[in-house]
Amino acid sequence: MAGAVAVGVVSDTTKAYIDAGAKINQATGTAGNAQTVTVQAQGDTLSIDVAGGVAVGGSNAIGGSIDSLTLSKTTSAYIGQNALVGATGDVTVAADQATHAISVAANIAAAGNAGVGASLSVLVASSLTQAYIDGVVTTNGDITLTADSDTTFVQVAGQISAGGSAGVGGALGVSVLDNVTKAYIDSDGETNVKGKTTISASGKEQEYAAVVAGAGGGSAGVAGSVRVGVHTSTTQAYVAGKVNQNADYSLSGQNVDIDADSFVRVVSVTGGLGGGGVAGIGAAADVIVLRNNSNAFVSGGSVVSAHDDISISATSEKQLLQLGVAGAAGGQVGVAGALTVAFVGGIIDDDAKSRLSSNDDDNSGDTWSAADTATNKNLIGSALGDREEATTANTAAGAQRSKNQITDDFNATAEASRNDTKAFVGQGATLIAGQDVSITSADTSKVIAGTLAVAGSGGVSVGGGITITTVDSSAQSYIGNLASVDATRAVSIQAASHDSVINAAAAGGGALYTAINGSVAITTLLSDATAYIGDSAKVNQDEDITDGASQDVVIDAKSDSNVVTVSGAAGGAIVGIGAAANVTTIAKQTNAWIGKNAKVDAARNITLDASSDDNLVAVTVSVQGGLVGAGGTAAINTIVSDTAAKVLEGAAINANGSMRVQALSDVELDDISTSVAVGGAALGGVVSVNTVSATTEATIADGAKLNILGNGSGISIAADGGSRSDSTETALAKTTQTNDDDSTLTVSAIDVDRSTLTRNSKTITGLAVVARSDQDVTALPISAGASAAGALSGVATVNVIAGSTLAQIGTGAVINAVNAGASDNQDVLVAAYDSTDLSTVPVTVAVTGTGPAVKCCGCNQCYCQNPVGQNGRHGIGQRRHYSFCHFGSGSWQCFGKWRDKCACRA
Repeated sequence: MAGAVAVGVVSDTTKAYIDAGAKINQATGTAGNAQTVTVQAQGDTLSIDVAGGVAVGGSNAIGGSIDSLTLSKTTSAYIGQNALVGATGDVTVAADQATHAISVAANIAAAGNAGVGASLSVLVASSLTQAYIDGVVTTNGDITLTADSDTTFVQVAGQISAGGSAGVGGALGVSVLDNVTKAYIDSDGETNVKGKTTISASGKEQEYAAVVAGAGGGSAGVAGSVRVGVHTSTTQAYVAGKVNQNADYSLSGQNVDIDADSFVRVVSVTGGLGGGGVAGIGAAADVIVLRNNSNAFVSGGSVVSAHDDISISATSEKQLLQLGVAGAAGGQVGVAGALTVAFVGGIIDDDAKSRLSSNDDDNSGDTWSAADTATNKNLIGSALGDREEATTANTAAGAQRSKNQITDDFNATAEASRNDTKAFVGQGATLIAGQDVSITSADTSKVIAGTLAVAGSGGVSVGGGITITTVDSSAQSYIGNLASVDATRAVSIQAASHDSVINAAAAGGGALYTAINGSVAITTLLSDATAYIGDSAKVNQDEDITDGASQDVVIDAKSDSNVVTVSGAAGGAIVGIGAAANVTTIAKQTNAWIGKNAKVDAARNITLDASSDDNLVAVTVSVQGGLVGAGGTAAINTIVSDTAAKVLEGAAINANGSMRVQALSDVELDDISTSVAVGGAALGGVVSVNTVSATTEATIADGAKLNILGNGSGISIAADGGSRSDSTETALAKTTQTNDDDSTLTVSAIDVDRSTLTRNSKTITGLAVVARSDQDVTALPISAGASAAGALSGVATVNVIAGSTLAQIGTGAVINAVNAGASDNQDVLVAAYDSTDLSTVPVTVAVTGTGPAVKCCGCNQCYCQNPVGQNGRHGIGQRRHYSFCHFGSGSWQCFGKWRDKCACRA
């Protein structure tokens, strides 16, 4: 018997600050131009924990290893409330934290009779990194306010067990990460700067994990691995006070940048491999939860000014590569199962919870509770005695473990679960820029998840792979209700959501007698992109600000998604049975609007755009062979897309140039479902259901007032027609992680093909209200059976395309009532275009040797052809014109008044 335990606890606070009420450089007189003020806090942590055990016995061996690492970090840099700070040069307030942690738990157990072992790795970390100003700061240079956090985890849990009779091994990995990164000017903060004001928060998280168990025995080998990872991060950059309200500091080069940037990458692999002379069992399960919020904003009631530009930007990118592998081999029985579950911002529903829970009343439990139990263990105990240091370490570790329990994450509501990326101007806030105002948000999710289960046996093999992936993301950019924004050039409000998902499940098996295998891939993508000007907001309404000739207002919401799902099952035995299921749901909302009673003016053009692009490729395959081969596939694909560009009730809009209100939607769905069964008797079937519902609207509501004069060169709008082309998109870029020992971990780039629609366009001067919707659905269900005795193959496919395309100017809307100075080419266009392509090609093949071939297809009919031109056409076993087809004596025959030839007609 052997065991190893390694425990690490880090509780660290780093602060640098100018306290409340302090005065810096407030004396009279002139300082040199190089006078600077710097407040900097930096906290770096490197932790390497390794627990290893080896147990070898002549009869039995039992071994285990546990590694537990707990980290809690706070890094703060700030200028306190009512402090007075001045400088002729730059003022910098920066908080930086970097954490790099490696946890390894490995164990080997081997014996002549039985080898039993387990390994456990637990990583728990939380950090707060913040930089802020809550006092008064003036400088002739720049203000740089930054918070930067960088966290990297490497987790390995491995177990090898071997015994002359039995080997049993298990590996468990748990990681919980909660990061908060904030840079802000607080409510009592006030800054005046002649140069650039930068408020930047950056949060970066990376985790690379492998949890693998292997077991072998003369009779039985049982191995299982489980990993649970939960990442929660919040990144914020904002102004809650006042910026640049002293006109003496308003000079060329005065800019304000507010930027929040969040990046998360997780690479996770789990494996379970079991082999035995009689039975081999292997299982692997991986559960990952990513919740990520990135916000940049000017809060309600705040005032921000700049001689030149004001930029508010929030970006978030999530990358996930997840793989679960299970293998099993046994002389009589082989069982392999792999499960991966990923929630990238999505709510964990009851179906997913049921797959992560035990249904055995005598052994009830669930994965998240087990993970909490593992993280909450006090592994320090009394090992350090009763010294003060031991008590402090125990208290810190206990508080951290309690704070980072994950049960609440699994029970979170939908609103609390989604990934939220926002850039906005809060209710009642004021922005004034001498040039441009830019408010942008971009949310990107790149997910690749898969399972592979392979089982082999001299008797019976069972293999199953299940992959469940949910992505729920949101990008929002807006000017809030009652807010006021003025810029002499452009006011730009843009929100973009980008999603790329590859989801795969595969299972295979071979056995002498019976092989049973199945795969299930479940993919859910929920996404919204929203850009708007809120109710009663004012844009370019300050009469004291001179409008520039290039003054535009841009409101743009854009979303694109590329989803590839694959589910496959293959097996062979005397009796080979398998099935593959693929369920995909995409639900999206893309909206851009100008709110009720809002006032918006532009010296040139106004564009209000909402565009959505969805591309889904679903492949479902089952191949089975044996004396009896039976296989089937089921695919259910649903896309619901709502796209709208709207001017709401009571809005007042004036443009000297042109205005575009445009909603564009493009949906492409390709479904390939195949079932192949080969054997003495073969049975194959395919069920395919595809549904597309697209609502696309461009509207001007009742009571809105628009004066669009049509001067200038006009704007481009979508027209009817266009073409499609194929392009390549990088789903996951090549990445290389360099470890502290100079070793590297490389993940190769993964590219996927997607279809791009290029629409025809034209130019208009004046007002254009355009809605265009394109749907392209291709379904290719294939069922084939080959048998020496009897083969039956069938296809059932249902394809539904339902949608609405609307372009409208509502009742009571007033267009061009004030028309002084209008162009001679002033136009008003209201246009709606819809294009729908549906291609369904069901294929059934039944091939037989000595036995009958039975072919059933929902698109085929049997009929009797007679010499006098009378045609009795009907389904199998039905009668019409006294002539019908009947299967008997090994062939199709005609019965009735006319008897000539029985045939099948598509």
